[in-house]
Amino acid sequence: MDFFEISWDSPGDGCRRGRLRGELDVAAAPTLERDVLQQLADPVEVVVIDLEGLEFLDSSGLRALLMVQEHAQRAGARLVLVPGPPRVQSLFHVAEVVSWFEFCGGTNGHEDGLAGSTT
Repeated sequence: MDFFEISWDSPGDGCRRGRLRGELDVAAAPTLERDVLQQLADPVEVVVIDLEGLEFLDSSGLRALLMVQEHAQRAGARLVLVPGPPRVQSLFHVAEVVSWFEFCGGTNGHEDGLAGSTT
């Protein structure tokens, strides 16, 4: 069985951050979508999904991230991804969808200014 975990916090007003750990694959994708929908049930301006703790991402996980982005847009929220390790980020490039997402922060950056930001 693959390991997947999401831990949520609220670093500022109108912002929810989910830190992903483990493997975002066909088994974990529905969990991500369900959890994000729960976070969007309350007013939120920005949803940050931190991919730094992911060890693996497959096409099902990538599709889940695309669906999460759609859910956020429908709720009037902005989705921001914190980049994952190179083996995770490479799928965004191979699938040619890296430009479809907003990336911010990570090991070489910061998340300042996300809370309260608008699209």
